[in-house]
Amino acid sequence: MTSFSGQSRLLVACLFASLCLLPAAAQGAAPPSLAQSLAGEAKAAYESGRLLFEDGDSPGALAKFSRAYDLSHDARLLWNMAACEKELRHYSRAATLIGRYLKEGGNAISAEQRKSAFDTQSALSAFYVSVKLTGAPTGATVFVDGAQLGQVPLSEPLLLDLGSRRVRVEQTGFEPFEKRLDVSGGGELEVEVYLTPLPTVSVASARLSITTSGVRDIIAIDGKVLASQRWEGPLAVGEHSIRVTATDKKPYESHMQLLPGSARSLQITLEDDSHGSTTWFWLAGGAVVVAGAAVGGYFLLKPQESSGTHPDGKLATVYLPLGGAL
Repeated sequence: MTSFSGQSRLLVACLFASLCLLPAAAQGAAPPSLAQSLAGEAKAAYESGRLLFEDGDSPGALAKFSRAYDLSHDARLLWNMAACEKELRHYSRAATLIGRYLKEGGNAISAEQRKSAFDTQSALSAFYVSVKLTGAPTGATVFVDGAQLGQVPLSEPLLLDLGSRRVRVEQTGFEPFEKRLDVSGGGELEVEVYLTPLPTVSVASARLSITTSGVRDIIAIDGKVLASQRWEGPLAVGEHSIRVTATDKKPYESHMQLLPGSARSLQITLEDDSHGSTTWFWLAGGAVVVAGAAVGGYFLLKPQESSGTHPDGKLATVYLPLGGAL
């Protein structure tokens, strides 16, 4: 960015030296000093800030001066706050505060102080860069080094101090944009923001796979028999009931919540039923009918009342083929 000669460096050093606290006492015919103008809690905060600044505690002094400004709105405190920010190497913040000092100071700032402020603000501009974000949609949130600055359009210019800075832009429904900038200071920098839409996830996009240990295990989902031993297919997002049954086995029952884009699998082994109950399955008009052992035994063992009344043969278990879907 900007290159400085030895003379320019000396000028900058002198201007920085001028960025010190406004004196507590009035000078000549100048307006009353801060110490004379402030009162109560604002004056106490100002005096504490001066002591902290002189002791080298710039963060503490900045907090006290900021408090005094909030209470009094005396623009001269903005200069003191700028002095603290300069000591913390926050050059862009110092320049912004000086701009507010010049705007709000009015007659409280002498002509000499105003010229010094303009010169110092100009010198500070070599130690930060103004960044323009192009392509950032309205409402997107801007972060610098992890700190949230606001939403597009930003209420203030985006100024970055010297060094390595990380700019991040976030918008709902898009992949975050992030770029690291090596700021050398001076001038302006344009950053093209590219936000990529997140992949669309269908509300009905979920998949389930069920595998059982028995060839004759019957798999039912949400009360519908789908297959024996193994089933895999798409299901609607939400809660589903799973039931697996087999002859002389204890039924397996559970509920599963499927999330959008999820893929779940179940491995099920049925336990032996010590009571020896039997479940019968057969097809009737395309639907699966289930009956207990007592009912099945009744039809199997009941004597024929007369020849030709009932068809010959035994009722057998009918198993559905593998696969299938809801």
